[in-house]
Amino acid sequence: MSDVGSAVLHGDSSRRVTVPLPRSLPELQYHANRHFSGGKGNARMYHHGHSKVQHAHHMGKIKDGDVIVIEGMRSMPEPPMYTTHRTDYVPHELEVRPPPPPAERPPPGARFDGVTSYNQAYVKHPPGYREPVRPPKSGLASGSHGVTGKSMYSTQYPWRNVEPQRPVLPSNGMPLGSTQFEGVTSYMNDYVGHPVRARSAAPVSKSRGPSLPFEAKTTYADDYQNTSSARTVTAVPHKATLRPEGAPFEGNTEYKREYVELAQERRPLVHLEPEIGRTSRGLSTPARRR
Repeated sequence: MSDVGSAVLHGDSSRRVTVPLPRSLPELQYHANRHFSGGKGNARMYHHGHSKVQHAHHMGKIKDGDVIVIEGMRSMPEPPMYTTHRTDYVPHELEVRPPPPPAERPPPGARFDGVTSYNQAYVKHPPGYREPVRPPKSGLASGSHGVTGKSMYSTQYPWRNVEPQRPVLPSNGMPLGSTQFEGVTSYMNDYVGHPVRARSAAPVSKSRGPSLPFEAKTTYADDYQNTSSARTVTAVPHKATLRPEGAPFEGNTEYKREYVELAQERRPLVHLEPEIGRTSRGLSTPARRR
């Protein structure tokens, strides 16, 4: 590795980026450009801030946990970047188009006398004079003699004068009797009326003795008798028979037998830090870059 000279670069640990230990110089350069270059070219890398990393054999000295300090990118004038579109299609300045001359108005001429097919097919005629129409007379209005016309109803159904009938008087041939009607109907034959019997009085109940408590038993009381049960004794866990008391459980499940947990190897890492300042070899206080 080549030294940076008499100065030592100091990295900013607050902006540290940790990446897996690269296996090649292009991989390390890729991580440095991605995080700290800003698209301005390849960043310069220094191992622990004093040894520049620029060749492939320098990667052998970088170990797990080492710090790579990225030198600050100095702004250098660069040519403007152009896309292939701008390269192929160069914009040209548009010439100012002169305003069009004012349109000349045609001089006032004769009236347009063109004839269309509509005018030829539909000739316009002057409207003729129309005499005013009087409203028609009503057919039911009375004439000069006060006679109106007949309707269809009055023609089909003429009115006829009917003489009133004389009232019919009872004849004297059949004498009127005063005997009671003795006819019998089918209702009376089916529903014969019976005489209503007077309701007898209810018998007086005999006096009972003194009331006694109800002593009857139900089938529920016979089947489910309330017996005095003894108090349930609290269950005590059984003592272990396969292992001593207090020993941890060392059983093995089928899952643990099928899926054996393998120890994963920790991949070595390297830390990338941007430059925050630099000091000379003989000084201990870092000099901040402006």
